[in-house]
Amino acid sequence: MKQIFLSLLTLLTWAIPATAQDKTNTSGRLNSDGAHSYIGITGGLSAPMGNIAKGDYIDNNSGYFGSGGNIGLTGVYFIGRSRFGISALVSYQGFATKGGQNLADGYKDGYSLDSTTLYSKGSNHAVNIMVGPYYSISVARHFSIDVLALGGLTNVHRAGYQVAFEDADYDITQLEATTSAFGWKIGIAPRYNFGKHLGLMLTLDYFSSSPNFDVKYTSFHPTDNAEEPGISNQPINKTLPTSYHQSLHGINTNLTLYFRL
Repeated sequence: MKQIFLSLLTLLTWAIPATAQDKTNTSGRLNSDGAHSYIGITGGLSAPMGNIAKGDYIDNNSGYFGSGGNIGLTGVYFIGRSRFGISALVSYQGFATKGGQNLADGYKDGYSLDSTTLYSKGSNHAVNIMVGPYYSISVARHFSIDVLALGGLTNVHRAGYQVAFEDADYDITQLEATTSAFGWKIGIAPRYNFGKHLGLMLTLDYFSSSPNFDVKYTSFHPTDNAEEPGISNQPINKTLPTSYHQSLHGINTNLTLYFRL
């Protein structure tokens, strides 16, 4: 993280004096035509890192979030004729569920059973609504390198699961959970304009939020023929967590097709 911030700071330190020296053409506009407001459709890969990306049964910090994708709407409004702007993003991130076999095997060993079957419940995903400052660095007439920093709301949904204990006619279910937290991202984006209105941008950004989930369970046992909170009349060699608070962070790699206004 520290290296990312230092790299962006170095880039801005170089870019601001260079931009101030941009020449103008006969119409009085900037020689580079990169600093035009735009709206676009963005999509690409999302790769989570850290504890939330682990899939280890014996580690309660594991979040079972795998790599996935994202799609969204984005736009930038440049202030006056400057290269500073305000960026906005509404996006959806979908993450795979990983470590299912580890969970099934872990419960099997914990209950000393011959077999278990795990059924995933729902999906891991996040919805982001963010705004923040944006700066465009002119490199050539149709080409710029942009830097951005966004912050806002991240709503995260964590998948649940059901583990069926085949030879004990018993199951346990961790319920799906949803929570919201402050989210942010910083990134760098080479951008090329095709003609007057269309352009293509490649964005590499680091995203982060810190969701805090309440974790709840239900269990079913045929002796009481009812579904009740908690674990019913069965030993378990694992302490089940009642909350999960780990950072959701990682790298997005996106392509954005945009329309210049």
